[in-house]
Amino acid sequence: MAGCAPFPLAAGIAPLPRVAQLKRGARNARQGITRARSAPELRRKSIGKLRYHSRHRAAHVASANPGGDSDIDTPTISSTNDAGPSKVDETAKAGPSNRSLRITTGLALGAVGMIGVLAGGYIFTGLIAFTCVIGIREFFGMVSAKGQVGGTRIIAVCCALFPLFAQLAPYKGFRLMLPVAAMSICTYLLLQSNNKKHTMYTFSTAIFGLFYMAYLPSFWVRLRGISSPSGLSFQNEWPIVLGGTEQLTLGLAVLLGSILCIISADSFAYIVGKAIGKTKLTAVSPNKTVEGALGGYTGCIAVALMMSSQMNWPYWGATGLVFGSVIFFSSLFGDLTESVMKRDAGIKDSGNFLPGHGGILDRFDSYIFTAPLVYYFVRLLLLPLMGINL
Repeated sequence: MAGCAPFPLAAGIAPLPRVAQLKRGARNARQGITRARSAPELRRKSIGKLRYHSRHRAAHVASANPGGDSDIDTPTISSTNDAGPSKVDETAKAGPSNRSLRITTGLALGAVGMIGVLAGGYIFTGLIAFTCVIGIREFFGMVSAKGQVGGTRIIAVCCALFPLFAQLAPYKGFRLMLPVAAMSICTYLLLQSNNKKHTMYTFSTAIFGLFYMAYLPSFWVRLRGISSPSGLSFQNEWPIVLGGTEQLTLGLAVLLGSILCIISADSFAYIVGKAIGKTKLTAVSPNKTVEGALGGYTGCIAVALMMSSQMNWPYWGATGLVFGSVIFFSSLFGDLTESVMKRDAGIKDSGNFLPGHGGILDRFDSYIFTAPLVYYFVRLLLLPLMGINL
């Protein structure tokens, strides 16, 4: 048998060192996939190459070891979306159970919100404060993915106190809340013993968190506190169980109208976008289209005009158009702002506080920047036109 190949080679089986080398290559491929998933900026370029090389190595292993070495496994690569690293999205499986959970949560959320809005006073203030505290927790959860955060506890306290100050403080005192709180937070961060860890990123995210989740939502409390008559045609028929005619104030009517406008804008944008949406609105939120935005704007303006007509606003056509435009663009800006933060953090939802819906910010991002603009629309434009001075 001299000159003949050894039996393993004649049988088509690679020598043992070759199999070990292939094992090492498979492990390296898995490590490369892990690094690609943890680096969003490299993922798109590397995912195709890694998929090809993993299949190539698997083919070599199969041909080199027909017996099926159980220690050699082929890494799998799952496709990801553009929002960030791949994550298991359980809510994406829109099964009957998830749909029912989403509907149940939405109904419960709507009921609690409506009770708080109609009740007003400390009940509504407490509801806003609770929302702000949960929201700032989600906010810091997102920004912590990019760097060091600080002052989280003192800002959470501010989120709980700002709505209360908005209800109790006079107008001039309320305007001083933000600069005083911002200076206090900066001083707190500077005086901490481990302040070497606090960079410009820490200070900027702390101040923006204070502005975003403490100051801005507090304007809903200011708006709800406007006690002028609503001007609605059914003012005298308002049920006693809901507080009677005295409870139906301009602040309550505008607050309810703002909520209806935002819901209408979201609903029409979704329906029109699904039906005819083709032109992408922005890369920040790939699912939004120009056609959907125009549909949402139309729905928002329609509700605003009906509202201004029913409330007998002066120049109701013009004031209703301004009111609807303010709400639509501020709610869209709030939605896109949260989309930027989630995209930067590489997550799909801001949290999981609301089963089937995600986090508080996922549901109320459209209301954050809307609050101060609606309040100042009423205070600086509507009330002077109605001849009312606060």
